[in-house]
Amino acid sequence: MGLLDQLKQQADALRTQTSLKQSMREDNARVVDEAMHKTFHYLLELFKQLPVLAPTNPVVYQIPGVGEMKNLRYIESHVDSRKKKLGDGEVYDYIPFWIRWGSSESLNAERDMPAAISKLRDLLFAANVKFTEEEKRNEQRSLQKVVFRIPVAVQVDFDCKADYDNRRLAFYGKNSIRLGMDDYAVPADDINEALLDELAKMLLGQASELPKKYRTVLPRNVKPAASPTAR
Repeated sequence: MGLLDQLKQQADALRTQTSLKQSMREDNARVVDEAMHKTFHYLLELFKQLPVLAPTNPVVYQIPGVGEMKNLRYIESHVDSRKKKLGDGEVYDYIPFWIRWGSSESLNAERDMPAAISKLRDLLFAANVKFTEEEKRNEQRSLQKVVFRIPVAVQVDFDCKADYDNRRLAFYGKNSIRLGMDDYAVPADDINEALLDELAKMLLGQASELPKKYRTVLPRNVKPAASPTAR
């Protein structure tokens, strides 16, 4: 085989490889975008029903050393979507959604050591739980303690990110099954009505297969949710 034939063969192999990669990228984009579309419209319909049903969340949220948040009633919910350019068209980028649960009760906690004060404050911030602080000082104006007043309310926050490279939906979550962060990575090919029903169960505090099968830890470089951090 002459040099020119060898070069032609190498070029053909490279073209085939490039074509296959492009075909895979296009297929990934189609499948992930369709999965995002199904997820968005499912949540849109779900959240329309909740104000009518006004469910109670059966999850008991523990704040270590403070108490429990339980018997939380539905307050409100929201879902939105963001798109981006990919190739010649527009596809889903991410879907922010949240549900607020609450009651008329509140919790109080006192901390008198700087480390303990910071620890509780950081925990509440991380869980997106509202609170106020009242400083108690002595006659010399030295800090004696801080009283935390915490309304019994929890916001379940999610950003569902379209992961086109890995053909999956990445759910970055807070307070879905406990206070704190829990993430879920779901292959786009798995997104169907049955799986979205499991997502709805989890959002409503019911027993769900979703955490058992898809719970993971994702890199936290996702865009912030639509709702601001509460304090």
